Amino acid sequence: MNRLLVMLAVAVLAFGFDAAGNSAQAQIANINEAINKAGRQRMLSQRMAKFYQAINWGVAPANGAAEMDKARKEFVAGLQELEGAPSNTPAIKDELALGRQQWIFFENALFNRAGEKKAAALNVATTSERILEVMNNATGMYEQLQTRQ
Repeated sequence: MNRLLVMLAVAVLAFGFDAAGNSAQAQIANINEAINKAGRQRMLSQRMAKFYQAINWGVAPANGAAEMDKARKEFVAGLQELEGAPSNTPAIKDELALGRQQWIFFENALFNRAGEKKAAALNVATTSERILEVMNNATGMYEQLQTRQ
């Protein structure tokens, strides 16, 4: 029985989860990492929007869709890391929750889950700007925390 438990534990950890079933991702250790991660989120939102538009206009590089997906994965992981940052204040948590809500709209538009192509393109443009604004606010909030330390 003990051998089975050990094998199960090894398998679970190998797939990137801890014993509680939580994803074993990189954690944000300090305020500087939070500032950098939040700032990077701004860039990633714009990068995804750029690739989306280039794909729609037929001018994207051959790896455009793959690059957009790479940015999407990085954005999702980064947002999750930020949401778990120990330095988060209630205001930062609220801002990140708003970013999460905007992400849902943005992701649906990126993958045209809303239907009409023209409407999806407009939604990509507006929601990418809104995510940029939200993540800029979060970056500023983290910077304010840094100056208080």
